[in-house]
Amino acid sequence: MNSISQILDMFAREGANAYLGEAVTQLEHALQAAHLAARDNEAPPLVAAALLHDVGHLLGHEREDTPLIDFQHEERARLWLCQHFPEIGRAHV
Repeated sequence: MNSISQILDMFAREGANAYLGEAVTQLEHALQAAHLAARDNEAPPLVAAALLHDVGHLLGHEREDTPLIDFQHEERARLWLCQHFPEIGRAHV
């Protein structure tokens, strides 16, 4: 499965989960962020970054009994994205 397919699969599996106690799902939150970036005419890489900014929450390592705890989603996302999109890691060296 390629990286884009894996992202789509993560959103399909985990996207319906509530976004940290808010009235939106993980998918809705991601789409809202991407929409705002697109509305502001940001470059496509920034729109993609907005869409994926919380991908760490979708990696399936959070426990259902503690949904408000973050579990370092930023670092998990960074590691996953750098593994699947090496150009991201090279851009920040």
